[in-house]
Amino acid sequence: MWRYLITCCLCSACAVSCSAPPSRNCGKGDQPPATGSLAALQTQWERSVATLGQSSKDTMIPRMDRLIELLRQSTPAQREQYFRDLLKSLQQGEVGTRGFVDTLLGPFIVYLTDCQDREHLVELLATECPRAVYLTPDIEFFLADSKMPDGVLILFDCYDRCKTDANRANVARAIIRAFAPLADRAGIWVDEPDMNLLARRDFIDSCKAWYLQHRHDLALNSSYSEHSMHLPTRDLYLNEPLWKVPK
Repeated sequence: MWRYLITCCLCSACAVSCSAPPSRNCGKGDQPPATGSLAALQTQWERSVATLGQSSKDTMIPRMDRLIELLRQSTPAQREQYFRDLLKSLQQGEVGTRGFVDTLLGPFIVYLTDCQDREHLVELLATECPRAVYLTPDIEFFLADSKMPDGVLILFDCYDRCKTDANRANVARAIIRAFAPLADRAGIWVDEPDMNLLARRDFIDSCKAWYLQHRHDLALNSSYSEHSMHLPTRDLYLNEPLWKVPK
């Protein structure tokens, strides 16, 4: 199944190659232009993409690779400015209408994850937590499968620091998907209205406690798909006996 993108960079010490490709349209046509430091980054990126062969120009993967490379080549001060301007821009307009800002979100998430820059990643996802990341359709799997130690715990950190109720509800849905068996037992559904999910703080806390208790015994389900109706494919972790906790 195709998986989308959502990631980027900030960590100055990171030498990890972010080769993963994104599958999302980058702002063009009547999309609004970037502003501030992001305008300069967009110009650099467009010039770099212009040197690609025609077949590569029409493919998202090499275009995103060029953007990630530009981020890696930037100075720490430049990356910090890109990051701050991105946070500010993400709070303006709707997803899919922000042009280059929407394009940049994915690469920043991936890069920060590979750098294991937890603080910046939490701040970014607390501003906007996308459903899909990179080629992964579910952000909870992306984080759990990343190089970040206890990556799934980032969702709980984001929940506490979300800047809007709408984004906090998005993070809550990712947690519900990640801990679906516990949600089933509690009678909580991922498609509930935002206001219902925001009243489920006790459940969010119980999921975190469950993970901390069992994390050393958990095996990630490499075939995970929240869209599957067949268990255990729908479960993020395969250790079925551990899900059978007392009510």
